[in-house]
Amino acid sequence: MTRTVPQDAYEILGVLPTDDFATIRNAWLQQVRRHHPDLNPDDVAAATARLAALNDAYDALVWHKKMSDEEFAAQKARDRRRAEAERRAEKARREAEARAAETRAAARRAEAARARRAEMVRRARVETDPAPKPRVAIHFDAAREIFDMRAPKTLRCA
Repeated sequence: MTRTVPQDAYEILGVLPTDDFATIRNAWLQQVRRHHPDLNPDDVAAATARLAALNDAYDALVWHKKMSDEEFAAQKARDRRRAEAERRAEKARREAEARAAETRAAARRAEAARARRAEMVRRARVETDPAPKPRVAIHFDAAREIFDMRAPKTLRCA
């Protein structure tokens, strides 16, 4: 895979093809400082366009000067592997979230079933247990017993 650098990238940055990376970087920094939109508030659109052109030219020259074709291919392969690993990690995270959500839903269903069973048991006890006597009835029964002990017993004869 052979990559070529557009010749106008050298012209945009004002460097020669024989210049080293440090010279290219210094020329780029000087141009960026001169044409940055924040430093040219009177013509922001033209400054932004010029800055974009400078950055594109610098990127093209950096790739060409810094990396050989083999290094470029190796970098692209690393980028592809990294992207694939990120996709796998994201898929695993989504699957783990789905499993956790299913576990939470199953726990909620089990808790609801336990509550229904407890309510059924409570209702069954209420239906089978006799109603407790009110306090007045308890006192009335105690008074009756006392009165029955004091009352004379009469025998009826026929």
